[in-house]
Amino acid sequence: MNSYLTPLFWQHHESAEVLREEIDKMKSVGIDSFIVEARPHPDYLAAGWWEDLTIIIDQAKKREMKVWLFDDSDYPSGYANGLIEASCPEHCKRYLAVRPLDAHGPLLDASFLIGDWVYEGEELVSVIAGKRVGSTEIIEEETLQDITSMIQNGRLYWEVPEGRWRLFILVNTRDGGEPHTRSYVNPVSMKAVSKFIEFIYEPHYRYFKDDFGQTIAGFFSDEPRFGNAVSYEFELGDESRVLPWSEEVFQGLNKQSLKGVSLLTKLPLLWYQGDQTTPDVRYLYMDLVSKLFSECFINQIQDWCHERQVELIGHLIEENGAHSRLGYGPGHFFRGMSGFDIAGMDNVCNLYPGQREGHYKTHFNYFDGTFNHWGLAKLTSSVASLDKNKKGRALCEAFGAYGWSEGLKTMKWITDVLCVRGITIITPHAFSPKEYPDLDCPPHFYARGMNPQWPFFDIWSNYANRVCENLSEGRAITPIAVLYHAEAQWGGQAQPFEAVVKALMENLIDSTVISCDHLIHQSVIKKQTVMINEMVFRAIVIPYSEYLPKDLVDKLKKIAEAGIPVYFCQEYPVRLYGGYPFDKTGFKRVLLEELPSVLTNLADITGEGKLQGLSYRHYLKDDQHCYFLVNEQRDCQVNGWLTVEQKGPCYLYDPLNNVSFSPKETVTAGKRKIAVSLKPYQSMFIMFSEKKDLEQVKERKVAPFIELDQWEISLKSFDETTFSSLAETKLRNFSAPDWYPDFSGTIRYKTHFTNERRSELLLDMGRVYEVVRVLLNGQEISRLICPPYEVVLPSEKQLDGKNELVIEVTNTLVKANHTNIYDRYWPQEPSGLLGKVMLLK
Repeated sequence: MNSYLTPLFWQHHESAEVLREEIDKMKSVGIDSFIVEARPHPDYLAAGWWEDLTIIIDQAKKREMKVWLFDDSDYPSGYANGLIEASCPEHCKRYLAVRPLDAHGPLLDASFLIGDWVYEGEELVSVIAGKRVGSTEIIEEETLQDITSMIQNGRLYWEVPEGRWRLFILVNTRDGGEPHTRSYVNPVSMKAVSKFIEFIYEPHYRYFKDDFGQTIAGFFSDEPRFGNAVSYEFELGDESRVLPWSEEVFQGLNKQSLKGVSLLTKLPLLWYQGDQTTPDVRYLYMDLVSKLFSECFINQIQDWCHERQVELIGHLIEENGAHSRLGYGPGHFFRGMSGFDIAGMDNVCNLYPGQREGHYKTHFNYFDGTFNHWGLAKLTSSVASLDKNKKGRALCEAFGAYGWSEGLKTMKWITDVLCVRGITIITPHAFSPKEYPDLDCPPHFYARGMNPQWPFFDIWSNYANRVCENLSEGRAITPIAVLYHAEAQWGGQAQPFEAVVKALMENLIDSTVISCDHLIHQSVIKKQTVMINEMVFRAIVIPYSEYLPKDLVDKLKKIAEAGIPVYFCQEYPVRLYGGYPFDKTGFKRVLLEELPSVLTNLADITGEGKLQGLSYRHYLKDDQHCYFLVNEQRDCQVNGWLTVEQKGPCYLYDPLNNVSFSPKETVTAGKRKIAVSLKPYQSMFIMFSEKKDLEQVKERKVAPFIELDQWEISLKSFDETTFSSLAETKLRNFSAPDWYPDFSGTIRYKTHFTNERRSELLLDMGRVYEVVRVLLNGQEISRLICPPYEVVLPSEKQLDGKNELVIEVTNTLVKANHTNIYDRYWPQEPSGLLGKVMLLK
């Protein structure tokens, strides 16, 4: 089995022995690659760093593992270990700021102290004058004029015409952006980013040239961004905000005009409302800078990597709509991803069971549950499907900064939510070789041997590898394309794409998110379908957009004329960018709540029964159709029938237990139906191919045999090696305030039963928190990391007389260690075996 797990491996300048131990542990659980994260290292780019990296690469080489290199000493990427600031500060981030000055005319022979508005280290870009509409803040755009040429020796000599006027002093500055990234490289400057490459990438190549493309697989870029504001939800129109700037931005704007007026003259409309073309100016600016972010930063680094036979991977900041904005974002997710060889995202404490919509608090943010649960992974896998260079690969950095509350049960649930939306590579966050407890963004999976769930980690890693391997190198089958909303959002009101994706997924209709760029430049109309790369769509849905680009709508017209339905959600656009009218001829309008019923006839599966919480991914691999099914609910079972179009033999595959078996199916009115039954935390593949020696699903009609309610209980703390006995014999919450609320480790429950006929029994343990090892007469029967906590006790493992049953339950480290800043946001679960525990025949 190939490995699809590439964890972060943090560095603090540990000994060679400790580094070898951590790498051994990763290899032992089916991990064949890792990302060396330098962020905590005290000697980056100096002797200590090269010494440690030499050890790591050598150890990886001996184990036939691949190494990825984190591309900076801090996150986000772009700091260059402080060398930009130290040696060439002119290549640090630059911004365009506006400083308004009001004047009420007429004023003859007036002058203005413009020079006093430009501070040390800044440059004046221009001074634009515009008349206000009455006493409002709105600008009469026809009055906008560039009066920079009237400046002499720092004074502007300009006679103010009659009325209320505002002078917009535009300044090139380093100040006003995100303080943390002030000294970072300017991501929209080719020259600046070339220095970043020189300072970070080149030294690694000089030291390890022979390992590039061999043991060294490439570099990992972490959360590069504009950084012009401390904001996920940045929007243009605020005079206090600064905007990304460079020579490339200036030249790009200088080449454009609106209604015969240079875009440079209309720049004040990025902060203030005009009476005509404000949406158009904002759209054109965002269109330019989002392309430059891609070209100057991501693509330039990727080009350097490819010339040396390595790849570039990583992710951006996506949460709360940042993916389509400035501030923490890249301006446009698809463009920001264009230079990565694998589509990437991260899930750092922003996926929680039950948090499927609305907002919720974490240490980092007030997160948008709808986007995190329904949108983000789908957006990432869409990039992987549409960009042929990514070969369908979609990566997620997952599990970090949840605190020690997160155990393997939650990791299993998160894995399912990610993979059923198309993630195929997981970057577990993190392996830290630092002495326990490392307070830096736990959990840490091995934790120098202190994580009591580590002996169960291979269950999760094997499961994740099986799921990702099955999903990899396949083509997603999604009949519906949903337009990415960035371009619409830049200039006006826009419905986020995830609102549409959610409405469809909740009704078993899958979709792919497509960008304007893909639709305009890469789509092909063929046989009443739209094709992009290998993806085939039978309908396109446009989330509500107040404005849209003209070339996009022109392409949509051609699609509609070819008989392919194009649905506009809620309302049609008011107009198009550039002032063009919108012609609705040939298009269809539909309300969001009506959309699933309108598109039902295009769905590739339909269902009946109790299917709430069921998600699926349909894909084609090796000319065989496959479905991955997941029950995303924590407390409700999925039970029903799926109607599928596929013919021929099929089988079910349980990736957690690595078992294949025959399905239960029927044909009704000529339609093939396959039974689906998934308890909480369960997943299943339907594989449309032939497989021999399938297990037969047993129709279990179980009846209570014995309730096990007397136990010998002992415990072993995570930092101990032996069990200590307790006097208690009844099951209860081990973390109750009057018992062991601070205990983390393993609780052993031992009892006995007699089964005279030695018939097969089903052990139902009821409520368990959270991972379990079951032994019967001294032999291990099963290990479980999540519900359902049920184990078959085979007849051949039983004795004629008394049988000894041992159940060992291990909780997470949060009970003993919750001093970090992350665990306080988690509702705390109980610990131990809560039952009731039944033996069923």
